[in-house]
Amino acid sequence: MQPRWEQRRCRSNPCSSPEAVMIAAEPTGTVRRLPHPVRLGYASGNFAKSVQVTAIDLLYLYFLVDVMGIAAPVAGAVLFAAFLIDSLTDPLFGHLIDKREGRIGYRTIIGLAAPLCCLAFVAIFIAPVAFPGAVVLASFLSFAAFRVAFTLVDVPHNALLAGITRDSRERGVLSTWRFFFSSLGTLAISAIVLIALSREAGPRASTFVTFAFIVAALYLPVMLGSAAVSVSGSRTIKQPVEHISFLQALRRLLANRRLMQVICVCVISAGLITVFSRMAVFYAKSWLGDPGLAGTLIAFKVAGQVLALPLWWLLAKRTEKRTAAICAQTLFGGTMAAFLLLAPRSVEVSAVLFFLAGAGLGGLTVMNWALLPDTIEYTELDTGSRHEALTFGLLLALCKAASGAGLALVAWLLELSGYEAAAAEFNSRLPDLLLSMTLVPMMGVIACSLILSRLPMSYRDHLDATTAPGDRPDRTMSRARSLRVR
Repeated sequence: MQPRWEQRRCRSNPCSSPEAVMIAAEPTGTVRRLPHPVRLGYASGNFAKSVQVTAIDLLYLYFLVDVMGIAAPVAGAVLFAAFLIDSLTDPLFGHLIDKREGRIGYRTIIGLAAPLCCLAFVAIFIAPVAFPGAVVLASFLSFAAFRVAFTLVDVPHNALLAGITRDSRERGVLSTWRFFFSSLGTLAISAIVLIALSREAGPRASTFVTFAFIVAALYLPVMLGSAAVSVSGSRTIKQPVEHISFLQALRRLLANRRLMQVICVCVISAGLITVFSRMAVFYAKSWLGDPGLAGTLIAFKVAGQVLALPLWWLLAKRTEKRTAAICAQTLFGGTMAAFLLLAPRSVEVSAVLFFLAGAGLGGLTVMNWALLPDTIEYTELDTGSRHEALTFGLLLALCKAASGAGLALVAWLLELSGYEAAAAEFNSRLPDLLLSMTLVPMMGVIACSLILSRLPMSYRDHLDATTAPGDRPDRTMSRARSLRVR
């Protein structure tokens, strides 16, 4: 008769043995550190994704409105519709990738999808120029195709965070490196934009097409190299292929309390906490008198994110990740309170506060992504099967929906604060803008901290979830001995 632990592993997948489920799992009671080339190779994929995402955020709406002459509301509707399609496909693609992963692997999926994503990115700038008589339709179809292709790369690459190691601390280190490379991608695109566009007398379509090819040249080799190094240089966790429906798999995830708590934190962060960054340009114009200063403030925010990464790295290794996440929330919330109390009208004070806010946001993002893959083992413990790609697909879908709602919230808050696009001077109602910019993220911080404080996850609990009961170290043993490093 099978032990109860094995029965729980195989309850929903009787054809698979416990050995099949646990193949390539780490030796019991040990912590396996990934080689540095694997760490850096996997995390470098975030540089590739970041250059595309940052390019879209900085330039694509400007390209559609100022270069192609599409009305701003129509351009916004085009982007929103494409993002809506993207968010609906994330969980479905995640489920399909989970079903195929046992046969073709993440590296093959990324290897096939990355060139398509690269071509689709170039097409979003070429298609509107090539079809001037149907520029709106061409923009929508090309951008929707790009978002779908991006999902096919993004979901399996994110799922690798759970697939290349079971160790909770190692995942914290990987999340730190991921965020570091994402910040490098943001800085690289910002520099390219300044160099490419500052010499132009006016916006021209050819400049943006050239820019698209430069981004594609940065993206493709880095993304393919990341997939090759991270998969071939580590022992990825193989999961048995289980033929269940999408709804059955989704119900399994929804029953995972820990996963739902972590997703709630990520969704609140995407919808409420990002209000601070999204209102930076309006703050720079209304309070500092120059919207161009928003670039300086964002640069200080990114600098804070990068320079604070060693702090979050150490906290992720030496404390519980939820504790580190609450510390990051506290730093960001304290900065928002200082912003509200000081109401700075000088660039210097504002830059310092943006730097501190960036440090808190960096830790918040790192810890969120470090916590999420740990929840996958709890689903596996209860159901006997892993749903790596579907877990990340569900998260991405909900975060994209929350991000869209956050953009609508920013527009509504600007309307309430009396912001006028044509106004260049500070007026008596604009303190409401500062209230919105700081109080809304503070509400998000409080909600996230309350959820994290009740999150039943720790390094010891996660070790128990990934270890057979007969092989678990004695709980009376010291922490250092029970989590010894090989």
